[in-house]
Amino acid sequence: MTPAEVKTAQTNLIKRGYNPGPTDGVFGPKKLCAMMAMAAGRRQDTQLQTYADALAPQLIKGGIIGRYRLAHFLANTAIESQWFSRLVESLHYKDAAHLDATFSAVKGIADATGLIRRGDEAIGNRIYANRNGNGNEASGDGFKYRGRGFLMHTGKKNYADLEKAVGRPLIESPQFLEQPLYAAIAAVEFWNVNGLSIPADRNDAKWVRRGINGAAVLELATAKKIAGNLIGLFQ
Repeated sequence: MTPAEVKTAQTNLIKRGYNPGPTDGVFGPKKLCAMMAMAAGRRQDTQLQTYADALAPQLIKGGIIGRYRLAHFLANTAIESQWFSRLVESLHYKDAAHLDATFSAVKGIADATGLIRRGDEAIGNRIYANRNGNGNEASGDGFKYRGRGFLMHTGKKNYADLEKAVGRPLIESPQFLEQPLYAAIAAVEFWNVNGLSIPADRNDAKWVRRGINGAAVLELATAKKIAGNLIGLFQ
């Protein structure tokens, strides 16, 4: 991403009502915050700037700064973090039909209703049991290692894989991924370890989404639209 491309993106962000800082052709937290706001369809605020402050240096360090890489990264982190509103998964389901339809581990409306009645922890332990290194439902791993970070990393194995890069005992204290700095490190590490810059560079939204969300590729159309809008900033 050249200074001229960055300057073009900064100018286009201003035209769209965002504040990327001075049009100096330099990529940094202020410009990133404006792009995140556009990706999420929300205003720039203190929370979003805090997230951008954590993400910007990690994106630069991890080489996720080309227009395609950055656009697809932000599209997917926006979706996974509920438009940059949280760094821990909400399991507070109220609609039994929706819970049943979303997770194969839930066996019908009556089962979903019972889980909702028992609360978030019961839901997490059911839907994530025996997956990604988690133990069975009774182990409590499902809720303990529920989604966290900008990419909502789930599962004991994924937490273990991220420990070295994050530099914190995630198996013992998974809550570290709720902190912006460690969430940013984890997201960039996951992206690079899984080679997601390769499909991003060819503007392949489906394969980027698959690498993050799995075979279900939920919210693919949304991810594709957001990435396309962000790529357009550089033109």
